Formats: sequence, structure tokens, C-alpha cells
Amino acid sequence: MQSGVKVFALDQGAGLAHAARQLEEGGSVDMAVGLHYFRDGTKYRGAIHKHKDGTIMTGARMTPASKKVVHFSDLSETAKKKARKKT
Repeated sequence: MQSGVKVFALDQGAGLAHAARQLEEGGSVDMAVGLHYFRDGTKYRGAIHKHKDGTIMTGARMTPASKKVVHFSDLSETAKKKARKKT
């Protein structure tokens, strides 16, 4: 893995093989909490899940309330400025 980033399946017995099967079956993978951002640069710290297409969304599981989040590097320059501000 790069940059010391660690990804964990929330079901500790599942492991990476189970996560891969979930993706192959068109599901999403539950992931540990990390720092992500909404497109406007607002920080999000909380549970996330990742879809087969790579989309990262809020919540441990997909729900109607799930929102798309991204990594800092995927933000626009304007959003990066907002994200850098201390809140």
C-alpha cells in the first residue's frame, strides 16, 4: 500500500478476499473511518463504503442518505483552499 494508507473490512473475519468477492458481486466494501471531503471542500470524518466503480460514499452501508466523498487530491483548487482552513 502507498502512503501508509490502511483499509480494513469492518467485519474482521471477512478479510480482503471477502471484500474482493463483494466487489465482484457488484456490492460495496465497508471501510474504516478516514478523512474524506465533499466536493465543496467540507471535511467528512465518518464511516464510508466503496463501490465497485471506485466511488466512495458516506455511511458503512449504502442508504438513500449516502453522499459521495472524495480524497483531497480530487478536489478543485477552490475546494482545496476551503479544506485547508482550520475549523
